[in-house]
Amino acid sequence: MIAEVLNTAFNTITPILLCVAVGAWFGHKFHPDPRTLARISLYVFLPPLVFESIATSSIQLSEIIPIGLTVVLTLSTMAFLGWNMARLQPELGPKTRSAFVLTVLLTNTGNFGLPFVEFAIGDAGMKYATIIVVFSAIVTNTLGIYIASSGSSSALEGLKNIVKNPLPYATALGFFFNLTHIPVPLPLLRTVEVLSNGAVPILVLLLGVQLSRITVKQLSPAYIRAIVLASVSRLFLPPFVVFLITRLTHVNGTAFLVLMLVMSMPTAVNSAVLSHEYGSDADFVTPVILLTTVGSALSLSILFTILMQ
Repeated sequence: MIAEVLNTAFNTITPILLCVAVGAWFGHKFHPDPRTLARISLYVFLPPLVFESIATSSIQLSEIIPIGLTVVLTLSTMAFLGWNMARLQPELGPKTRSAFVLTVLLTNTGNFGLPFVEFAIGDAGMKYATIIVVFSAIVTNTLGIYIASSGSSSALEGLKNIVKNPLPYATALGFFFNLTHIPVPLPLLRTVEVLSNGAVPILVLLLGVQLSRITVKQLSPAYIRAIVLASVSRLFLPPFVVFLITRLTHVNGTAFLVLMLVMSMPTAVNSAVLSHEYGSDADFVTPVILLTTVGSALSLSILFTILMQ
């Protein structure tokens, strides 16, 4: 068991962390604007990856709906659990409590989840992982924004962000070609293939660049306890939540395996972006991102080993 965990950590997690380290070095040395890199990944590389995965996949709409429902229910449950845990910590201010919920809710499905699935499972898992990314992005741009703003902004703002997000459009177009069985024109298919191949590398490097900009201030004991609790909750609660919810949605096989893994990823770097943008406690979010990113080397290795038994 221990040997298998170490083997997973070395062969699957280590390549991701090394790529993240390269991104962190690049960010520290050259100080690129992470927003520009994020926009390139969101508007240039991710949509072709989502489109290609769906358009050329054998996955059916009857599989998509249970997967999407599982993602939404899992993240909603994590938000509910995080909110209740935050309520039990009265020493935390309102902004810190909203940040606590945010770090428990938002999972790094893109920057970390996609490369992990590619290395651990391969193409068979990527078609499910990209669908999870789409539904996770919808939750991030609605419930995530609402929590980050602590009720000071309308959920309508999240809906506006969904309209501006290209991933749902790439998803719809992919389903059009898939369900109508119309072959994708060869020039378009080759263009999409070239761009989609760049999605995973830029996502991992972007994570490193974003982490290189994180600064952690001196923290109080209560603050530290909350950070540790949020980190442990993000890494170890999702497998239990996903397992229970998939008993209701009847997701199984490779889709179940990918859901268990991707929903258990570390806290999304987007949680820091939302905290800054909507007035949550960014000083709380940043150390949780660091802890969960490092800690996921152990938690994901253990989870993957158990699932593959």
